[in-house]
Amino acid sequence: MRIFLLFCFTCFTLVGLTQTDLSGLWQGILVKNGATNAQSNPFFLEIKIENAKISGRTREEIYKTDFFAIGKQYGTVTENVITFKHVAYSKKQGNSKITWCKLEGNLTYNEKTGYLEGKYSSSDCRTNAGKIILFRSKATFSEDKVPIASQSTRDALIRDLEKGLAAPEIRTKNRENFVFEPIYFDYDKAVIRPEYFAFLTRIVDVVNGHS
Repeated sequence: MRIFLLFCFTCFTLVGLTQTDLSGLWQGILVKNGATNAQSNPFFLEIKIENAKISGRTREEIYKTDFFAIGKQYGTVTENVITFKHVAYSKKQGNSKITWCKLEGNLTYNEKTGYLEGKYSSSDCRTNAGKIILFRSKATFSEDKVPIASQSTRDALIRDLEKGLAAPEIRTKNRENFVFEPIYFDYDKAVIRPEYFAFLTRIVDVVNGHS
């Protein structure tokens, strides 16, 4: 019995250690089905976690305009999966041509890339569905007309995705933890030996990921 309890405690501890804290502000893009990343709109998701339940706000923006909507959301978190649903919009700025739709979806955190991404749909706009791609933001959530972050960050994210780069948070960690190692050549040879290819690829990734 004692061994069994120790085993359970160890498994619980390991799960706790691998659980990523997803609380905070995430920013990225909202891409409708049939559209490309270049046709996306900026999207922000605030996540507050308490007892595996989440709450917070969302901010949707229309690219290259000052139109935006602030929503309230709630949901759950299981390991690295966020399930969220809009409750209501608390603030809107736009015109009669803009229809703001309540969103709901499931987002999964990829520990390797640092992106929180998944599918979304709408409970009141059947044709509004697509994907969301977010990265952890250092900005502060705002309900004012002044945007949380410049919309140019949307363009930067799209370029990063096209290049296959990880999220800024992961690239920073990789750069800080990177350790240079010597590369040796055979006597009187200028050909790189195969055992160094992987290391050189890591150097390329770190350099390309540096702003």
